[in-house]
Amino acid sequence: MIAGAVCVVGTLLQTPQRESIPHYFEKKGRGMGDLKVAAWVRIEDCSMEYAVFDDEVEFRVGGQLDGLDLVFTEQGLQTLVTHGERALRELRARQPHARG
Repeated sequence: MIAGAVCVVGTLLQTPQRESIPHYFEKKGRGMGDLKVAAWVRIEDCSMEYAVFDDEVEFRVGGQLDGLDLVFTEQGLQTLVTHGERALRELRARQPHARG
């Protein structure tokens, strides 16, 4: 897992349609000022666990000391699943070779 945070001067900017947030801000080289922070995480192949607490689900990506916790409501998790499934289909369709 690779994680980072990005500082932005002024308001958060929209990234171009086909450019990831880390790559966009890496090229822009923002400085200090009216500070806003955008965080990003690249997940490749790492451990992932979840726990259900009342009306929320907590996901832990990575280890206890080097991980990231994400907390979802039911609606938030449903939105992630819906968009995640669409994104996975699109990503696989763009691959040069077919996947099983």
